[in-house]
Amino acid sequence: GVGILISRRKKDQRLLVSSPLPDTPAMGAGIRAGDIIATVDGVNTDGWTLNKAVEKITGPEGTKVTLDIERAGEPDLLEKVLVRRKIKIDSVRGWARSEDRAWDYMIDDEWRIGYVRLLQFLPQSADDMDNAIKQLEADGPLSGLILDLRFNPGGLLSAAVDVADR
Repeated sequence: GVGILISRRKKDQRLLVSSPLPDTPAMGAGIRAGDIIATVDGVNTDGWTLNKAVEKITGPEGTKVTLDIERAGEPDLLEKVLVRRKIKIDSVRGWARSEDRAWDYMIDDEWRIGYVRLLQFLPQSADDMDNAIKQLEADGPLSGLILDLRFNPGGLLSAAVDVADR
């Protein structure tokens, strides 16, 4: 893939970049949330389903895909040539990244309050959350944990149940 979450804009159903994922070809190319994907490899995307968009944008690792982007305030389409690669989708994130780019899940060291942001319910979500909590508890018990579900679009019901069981 190229590392973008896409949806369809409500007013006209055009392909909308919901978010570029960190450390991906899309982020590196400067694709932003709110961009409209007007064409994929020169083919107009009007009327495309999300499944068709994913099928056309993703492909074998190392191959290229060209996206023409409409961006508010830009008079012309922006051409973005992206090289596809294997994209690891995190299901959890922490409060901030440390210098080695690992997630820091501790929001308040003094009060021992942890923070886990659940991005979506994927098969590995419960295990990822367990690992984050183990990391937090490595230096002692927590007095509180913030589980941030804002902007979580959902996902697998079984994964949501596994998380809720925790």
